[in-house]
Amino acid sequence: MSESQLIEYKESWRDEYLKWICASFACQNSFSKTRSGLRRFVNAQGGVLYIGKRDDGSVCGVTDSKKLMEDIPNKVRDALGLIVDVDLITENGLDVIKITVEENPYPVNYKGEYHYRTGSTKQLLQGSALTNFLLRKTGKNWDSVPLENVSIEDLDKESFDIFHREAIRSGRMSKDDLKLSNQDFSVGVPVQISVYKDKLYISNDCVFPANWTADTLMQKHRSLPHNPDIANTFFRAGFIESWGRGIEKICNLCKEYGIAEPEYTVHPNDIMMMFKANEPVKLVLAVIADNPNLSKEKIAEKIGMSRATVTRALAKLVEIGAIQRVGSDKSGHWEIIENGE
Repeated sequence: MSESQLIEYKESWRDEYLKWICASFACQNSFSKTRSGLRRFVNAQGGVLYIGKRDDGSVCGVTDSKKLMEDIPNKVRDALGLIVDVDLITENGLDVIKITVEENPYPVNYKGEYHYRTGSTKQLLQGSALTNFLLRKTGKNWDSVPLENVSIEDLDKESFDIFHREAIRSGRMSKDDLKLSNQDFSVGVPVQISVYKDKLYISNDCVFPANWTADTLMQKHRSLPHNPDIANTFFRAGFIESWGRGIEKICNLCKEYGIAEPEYTVHPNDIMMMFKANEPVKLVLAVIADNPNLSKEKIAEKIGMSRATVTRALAKLVEIGAIQRVGSDKSGHWEIIENGE
């Protein structure tokens, strides 16, 4: 059996392997193998650490098994405050220590550091990753944690007035009821926009569920707002229609306005969209040149845009003298004017 996110082999015991146990007791994701040890299981989904085996799983055994059976449980308890199962097993006539680590619902630290396991590696959590980890382990969201040294007097009254007005206008809250959704605001980085001649990039820090990809976003998926309180506020104010439809609405608007759908790149802590420049007029002209008998509906279907976009493009081509309509709308055809620009 080879090493994996749930199994680790060590030839001999070192106290630094307490880090490996710590990192395996926390959430439901996992991190490749490093020389650090036990901290990494507690903060993930549990696992098994074998002492007396080489990296390839072959047995080398331990000579001080009796002492280790006494020392390891005590060291884990004293350093991490945890109780783990430590068993002595025999393979090929050699003693092997098997340490079984269960997932823990609470964050566990080793000397003030929080470690996390993914795949078969241990990661030291820092910055926003540590903040998100602690919030997740304690069942909180960033937008539900109160700010220190901030009172109601420090809040912007105009913002509340706008919310009250829009919430009533949207019909999602009444006056009696009144007696910011997936963006990761804990990072402090604003939405970034980069404009080039032929493309536009928009990047936003956010937190997706584990193992989500760009393909996941384009398919039907459940909605998990990173900041549910902000999402609920925006919904009640009528700024968003419903959760989980953002990508769909972007794609629909792109089609309506004759713009190609953006390309999505999902990173661990952010998402980037790239909009490519698209010129419906040139696309429509190319289709007409190939087949001047096509209707607006057929042209729209061929270039993957809405009928309204095609109508606007045709009007523009007529306006600049590039094409003209010959015959009726039903039985006529388009004709390209050779000196048209």
